[in-house]
Amino acid sequence: MNKKFLIVQLGKYGDCLYATSIVKQIKCDFPTSHITWLICSNFKSILDENPFIDNVWEVDCKALDYFALNGWLKLQEEINSKKESGIYDEIIYSQIPPLNWPRFRRTIRETTISAYSEKYTVDLSPVLKLKESEVTRVKDFSEKYQLNKFKQVVLFECAPGSYQSQVNPDYAISIAKKVIEFNPEVCFILSSNTKLKFNHPQILDGFELTYRE
Repeated sequence: MNKKFLIVQLGKYGDCLYATSIVKQIKCDFPTSHITWLICSNFKSILDENPFIDNVWEVDCKALDYFALNGWLKLQEEINSKKESGIYDEIIYSQIPPLNWPRFRRTIRETTISAYSEKYTVDLSPVLKLKESEVTRVKDFSEKYQLNKFKQVVLFECAPGSYQSQVNPDYAISIAKKVIEFNPEVCFILSSNTKLKFNHPQILDGFELTYRE
C-alpha cells in the first residue's frame, strides 16, 4: 500500500532522533509508503542520509516561532490543507509542544514515539547514518587529542535543551575534574552549544565537532 505519511517534528536535534524510530517502524509496516518529514531548517541535518525518509519539508523557524501556539496553528492550517488535497494520507504529530502536552508520558522519548499508535516491532534505537566525511572528522579529532591513550573516554552532554536537567558546562567540568582525580585514565569530551573557555588535557571541548559527529 503506497500510503503517504507526514511526520511533524520540527526540532530539536535530540527529539528528532527519538522520532526516527517512528519512520523505521512505518517502513516496516508499510514498505512501499512515502514518508515526508516536516522540520525546521536549522535542525534538518539530523535527518541527512536517513534511509527511511523519502522527502523533507523545511520551514524557517527563525522567521516565526513554530513552537509557540500562534505559529503552530498557522502551520497546522497548511498541513491540513495539504492532507485535504490528498498530498498526505496520514499526519503524525510527534512533536510535543505546544499542543501535545496532554499526552505527555514519563519522558520526552516515550511521549515522542507514542505518537505512532501501532505496535513497535523494530529496534527502537535512533537512526543516524554518518557520512564518510563525518567519520573522518571524528577520527581526526580522536588522533589530535590522542584519545586512544585513555582507558575510558566519556562524552558528557552539558547543555541539554529540554530544561529537564540542571547540568551546565561549569557543573560538568567540576564533575570531570573529580573523576579524573580519582581515575587518571579517564578523558572527558564536553558537548554543548557554545565554545568553552578552559584548558585541561583530559577535559576536551567537543564544540569543534557537529552534533551529528
